[in-house]
Amino acid sequence: MDLVWARRTRLLALRTLSIPVMLGTVLAADALAATTIVGAGADLQAALNAAQPGDVLVLEAGARFVGSFRLPAKAAGPVITIRSSATLPSRRIGPQDANLLPTLASPVVSAVLDASGAANWKLDGVRFESVSNGQGDVIVLQDSTNIYLDRILMVAGAYGQKRGIRGNGKQITLTRSYIANIWRSGQDSQAFCAWDGAGPYTIVNNYLEAASENVMFGGADSKSPDRVPSDILVEGNYFTKRLEWKGAGVAVKNLFELKSARRITIRLNLFEQWRELSLLSPFIGSLVDRNNKAVSFREHLTYRERVGLHRGPLGL
Repeated sequence: MDLVWARRTRLLALRTLSIPVMLGTVLAADALAATTIVGAGADLQAALNAAQPGDVLVLEAGARFVGSFRLPAKAAGPVITIRSSATLPSRRIGPQDANLLPTLASPVVSAVLDASGAANWKLDGVRFESVSNGQGDVIVLQDSTNIYLDRILMVAGAYGQKRGIRGNGKQITLTRSYIANIWRSGQDSQAFCAWDGAGPYTIVNNYLEAASENVMFGGADSKSPDRVPSDILVEGNYFTKRLEWKGAGVAVKNLFELKSARRITIRLNLFEQWRELSLLSPFIGSLVDRNNKAVSFREHLTYRERVGLHRGPLGL
């Protein structure tokens, strides 16, 4: 079998034109979408470059793709999907599912996947290795739009990882994923962090484990007030920390932290092994940051239905 095999399928797209008082007119148009099988040893970046709106890239389960991959900007259109060739369980992914997933890894000290400026991509069922020395971000979203990360597996190696996902963009979604062993000596670490993207953000049904802030919004300057993270839903996630980090020279901080955000809903999450939950009473206003630019906000926070919130044996 060829390493990269493409099959064109014809999809029928129907558009309905509604005209007042008259019957609607249904217009039919043909659209083409490609399904590309990317096998072990194939050039994944070439497949990413060639993909067109609506295409599906199917990565061979168990294959390991090595490179500093980039999601290129494409013409406006339907989402491009990158998924595993295996049939995945309809639930949150975990380490036990690793053999069902293709793996992406970087051979150099840089992000494994850079989606800066990209729009309309979905990843479903992909495993990511950490950066070789734990530096920087594994996935970079910067000025990205409509990025959907579903059933992502990321467990950092022996050197930990400063950050799993940098999520600066619009319409950013993280669901049914497992991100663990995120830590960095001498630096704060986060499983997910965003500070310079307008949102909305949807973080639902994930396992999130990091030494400093498991999830943080803010922490650095937004470029302008309209880029402050906004319209945030954090629901049904499991936030925790490793006991081994206590006294190990790792900065252990909050499970969830808001430094700059608007319109946040937090509900039905499990928080454990916590030092403190850095949530202020909801208020409307701005905080003047260290550069004297009013680009940091905390406003309209809805926080309810806490599940399993307790102090664990970290004793912090």
